[in-house]
Amino acid sequence: MNKTNQLTQAVWIGLIPELLLAVLGVMILPDQIAIQWQGREAVQMAPRFAIFLYPGVSLFLALVGRPAFTLFLSKFTVQSSKLLPGVFQVAHLLVLTCEAYTLLYAFGFRMRISVILIMELVVLAVIFICRLRNMGTKSM
Repeated sequence: MNKTNQLTQAVWIGLIPELLLAVLGVMILPDQIAIQWQGREAVQMAPRFAIFLYPGVSLFLALVGRPAFTLFLSKFTVQSSKLLPGVFQVAHLLVLTCEAYTLLYAFGFRMRISVILIMELVVLAVIFICRLRNMGTKSM
């Protein structure tokens, strides 16, 4: 599979669950939802249709983010074409986590979103390092 197809697949695999979660959210969320937090408390509320901002951000990243991600990755002298699908998957996962947290917060779940995202990034970094090690041992 070429790199463009992998990127397109990464974008759609991330966007579809976000859209499904947003549609579900509109049906079950209260009229006002939290969209910004400070610690464990909501500091900014919005109408429940704001849940569609999350897939909107992902769609924006899919349309505009490729040159930005490529430029960012080029600063580290890596082959951006190989990492680009993974970067989009991580971005979608972070957006999906925030969307799920918005839904959970509306029903009483309270935890710092920053702690959740940091734990998620640490787990993703460990997975990435393990994959790099496996790739290194396979080439020997």
